[in-house]
Amino acid sequence: MTDLVATALGYPTVVIGVFGLVSVVGGVLVYLFTIKPALSPLNVIPGPKSTHWLFGSLKEIIDTKWSKGHFPQPALSWVKKYGGAVHYRAFLRHRVLITDPEALKHVFNTKADNYPRSTDSRLFLRVCEIIGGDGLLSSEGDAHTHMRKMLMPHFGFAKVRQFIDVFAGQTQALSAQLNRLADTNVPVDMHDLFTKLTLDIIGLSAFGYDFQSLTNQNERVMAAYKMMNQPPSILFAVGRVYLPFFDRWPLRAIQRRNDAKRMLFQTVDDVISAKLKSPRRRTGAATDLVDLMLDNQSTEHKISAEEARTHVMTFLTAGHEVS
Repeated sequence: MTDLVATALGYPTVVIGVFGLVSVVGGVLVYLFTIKPALSPLNVIPGPKSTHWLFGSLKEIIDTKWSKGHFPQPALSWVKKYGGAVHYRAFLRHRVLITDPEALKHVFNTKADNYPRSTDSRLFLRVCEIIGGDGLLSSEGDAHTHMRKMLMPHFGFAKVRQFIDVFAGQTQALSAQLNRLADTNVPVDMHDLFTKLTLDIIGLSAFGYDFQSLTNQNERVMAAYKMMNQPPSILFAVGRVYLPFFDRWPLRAIQRRNDAKRMLFQTVDDVISAKLKSPRRRTGAATDLVDLMLDNQSTEHKISAEEARTHVMTFLTAGHEVS
């Protein structure tokens, strides 16, 4: 023991400190990425092995190029192989992908309060990205219940029927465009056209704005919309959630997304501001979802212009995901 102490004292204090720090960091990493995953109770659920020591299966998910026809991989392959419940690791989180109908009913309906949304996902949606506020996708508990009560009446049959002419008109415009393209024998990017159709329909029915995407007359806004809906790189996604003030870092990729976000927000804010000043609003002649939300006579929940913008951005994001 005396020899050990003497040997240790023979080294500079800095060396001993560095060795101790490396040992602690190494021990933490071994625990987080080896011991803790091995002890997870979710291991009883079948699932794929992690493809990356740090990011788990998250890198595989983000790297999948949906725009090249790989949608909805890798989830579809996992479900086919492992069934209605699939366990996988995403960074330091263990997640379960559920497709079984009874399990979905249990999680989203029967025992919904027992299954809050992922904190990371809520933070990403609320603070960092396109929605820019606490909306239907990021809220929980009473706040989520309040928003559902406010929004659900606007999606009833009678309300939605008011927008059928919008759906039909925009779809006919796309059909006419496809008929013209059919005679050219030129390959057509249907994903791009459906994205434009979705944006035009949501713009008109949600807040009365014509993006004119199908006719390419509003290319800057369309480019901003596409930019904000592009899946971020894995490092970008992790930085958004875990690194403070990441959206202010002087990186070109961050600046491009921030510019796109500002353009979309300004577009929506201008439309909402015009609606609040419009004399038509005082007559109760609602023509879109924002009119209905801002109309105090149609709902008991009064919302601000900022809240209306958050809901519009939610519609735009959700519409892009299902297009």
